[in-house]
Amino acid sequence: MRGVAIFISVLVLLTSCKDGKDYSPEIDFGGVAYVKVIVQDDLDSVRMDINHGSYYPIQSCLIHRFTLTERRVCEASYSITRPELVWFEFRDTVFTSYMRPGDTLVARVGLDEAGDDNRKISFQMDDPIFAFLQNERSEFGCFYTQSPLAIMAFNTQPETERQFEDAIKKIDQARQERLKFLEKNWDILPEWFCDLYENEISYFSENMKFYQYYYLKNRNLGSILMPCDVKIYNPEAVLSPLYWRFISDYFLLSDSVDYRLIGPPRLMAYYSKASHNINSLLKGKILEYFNAYFLYDLYYGADTRKELQLVDSFRIATDFRLTSLQESYIDDRKSQSLKKIEKLEDENRLKPGSEAPYFYLKDSAGVFHTLSDYRGRLIYLHFWATWCGPCLEEIPSLNKLAENLSGKPIEIINICLDDEYEKWETIIENEKLKGINLICVGSWAADLQEKYSVRGIPHYAIIDTDGLIISENCERPDKVYERLLTLIQQ
Repeated sequence: MRGVAIFISVLVLLTSCKDGKDYSPEIDFGGVAYVKVIVQDDLDSVRMDINHGSYYPIQSCLIHRFTLTERRVCEASYSITRPELVWFEFRDTVFTSYMRPGDTLVARVGLDEAGDDNRKISFQMDDPIFAFLQNERSEFGCFYTQSPLAIMAFNTQPETERQFEDAIKKIDQARQERLKFLEKNWDILPEWFCDLYENEISYFSENMKFYQYYYLKNRNLGSILMPCDVKIYNPEAVLSPLYWRFISDYFLLSDSVDYRLIGPPRLMAYYSKASHNINSLLKGKILEYFNAYFLYDLYYGADTRKELQLVDSFRIATDFRLTSLQESYIDDRKSQSLKKIEKLEDENRLKPGSEAPYFYLKDSAGVFHTLSDYRGRLIYLHFWATWCGPCLEEIPSLNKLAENLSGKPIEIINICLDDEYEKWETIIENEKLKGINLICVGSWAADLQEKYSVRGIPHYAIIDTDGLIISENCERPDKVYERLLTLIQQ
């Protein structure tokens, strides 16, 4: 269910509402957090990874990797909009703390002189949150989000009401235990963190309950929202990543969508069904933040140009009325996704010597043709469409090329990328389009455009006598004759 489990978060500089003070936490869409590791001694090539990842908006684990060999300072930065967990990992040991936008988290690494082994490495951080998180893990054996209870709740389906009720009791008990541990340490922790972590525990517990309920109902809630024990609209929980993860699942999974949809189309289908509840139960900045992160999530999940275009259309049609800073934040994510897509396209792009992608298309007589039918002959492949003006303008040049190459061991194959069959036949007849004329039906057009890297039409490629690519994007008909003649003579 690509892209459905989700997270969100925020900037912090706050006093606690426990003191009776009002505060309105704000998301910092331009926020950056800094991490500094001070290496205090010369070490024997110790590798350290500093990791950060997020579920809402989705962001895969970002790793800064360092090899610690001598006294120096290692620095990393992360674009975040709220307090976020950060992991320090080396020698199979993991330490965690929270980083905040605008702050620098400092850790020190060196030799542990007190240890029996004079090469033992020490990791220190003058941070009460760091100490609390390590103590919590020692107390319970794991973090709450990594507990056996969490694994059960998110992956096991209760088959009866009794099993569901038993699971709920276990979740409530675990929640109370974690809250009690937090309460014991409340006075030594920053107020902002206490408020955040209290919400983290409560909303993660509620999310576990939600999934047990969701599975009990066979993943089909029929747009009926689950009764819950936490506030859905809760400005005081804005700092909590797990608040946003819960409400996104709570809304988006409240109805079912076409199981064949994946990625952004699936998320958009969920949103369309949930939009009434989202706009009814959320308001003000909470609604604004939810929408901004949802759009970010959509762009993150886009793996093709077509999906990017679908998200663009959804963004325009929905009119979320975001601030300029939020729009910039989302555009930056779109830019990153486009770079990812371009890199994938470049890696998958046809290159000379690559095997030409397969096709199985029919001509006007209904006879199917495949690429292997033309082994032993050079192929000049032409992609066009009936609606494409430049394509039609180029037909005379293509016909002249065909006449000049008549009788030579080469085939000109014209592949129409739309399925306007009658219009296609009319153009072929009126323009006397020479060569082998084939038309795409169903998903063939999208498939061939992707595999042949067709970014605009008309588009031309040359395939050798063994079915291998000579050029994936070659000259047009009025410029290619000499090249084709040379290839034929080789």
